[in-house]
Amino acid sequence: MFTKKWAQKESEIQRLRNVELKSAYEQIESQTKKIIDSIKYAKRIQQSILIPIEQIQKHFRESFVFYLPKDIVSGDFYWFSNKGNQLVLAAVDCTGHGVPGAFMVVMANALLNEIINEKNVLFPTDILTDLDNKLRKSLHKSEGENGSRDGMDLSLIILDTDKNEIHFSGAKNPLYWIRNNEIEQIRGSKFPIGGTFMQAEKYKTHSLKTQKDDIFYIFSDGFADQFGGEMNQKYMSK
Repeated sequence: MFTKKWAQKESEIQRLRNVELKSAYEQIESQTKKIIDSIKYAKRIQQSILIPIEQIQKHFRESFVFYLPKDIVSGDFYWFSNKGNQLVLAAVDCTGHGVPGAFMVVMANALLNEIINEKNVLFPTDILTDLDNKLRKSLHKSEGENGSRDGMDLSLIILDTDKNEIHFSGAKNPLYWIRNNEIEQIRGSKFPIGGTFMQAEKYKTHSLKTQKDDIFYIFSDGFADQFGGEMNQKYMSK
């Protein structure tokens, strides 16, 4: 008799546990769906600020953009502007992934629009310096504050179609240039945008004459940082 009552009690406890677990699972599932739906809507907003690739290809006919966010929304983005004979193209890598990175993308995009499209700043060093100052101000970073890592790395080129010249400046990220099947790396500054405060000039502009069949690549480290292969190691830039 005692054994039977004990078994019934255990059965009832297990039933209640199952009910509680089911309720908790359904609640988590509902909350997860709301979060994912919200992030997917944020993706639509983020993609709406990106210039359609077709607009870039009007000027760079053999160009391509490989853009594949890992976490629905991305901390990386590309930026383009046609300023007459000056074509500005940037590949930007904001700190953070997913939602935090996406917030930085919106801020960075707005600042590039202000600096280049509104203020008509068209020299790479000046653009990066202005971007660095404005980002530090937007994030309320003081001169003595160097610990915060919020900011971005980027490569930016300006093609002067009248002079057939490319002007490049980078914040940590490089420009790859291929001519006659030889690849050359032009390094960017070791300083990110919005990073360590310095009074001295952080960024440098590299200028070169273009030739027919020259190929140029700018990018974030998103692809190189992925893991793969038999040893499941980072691809790295090599």
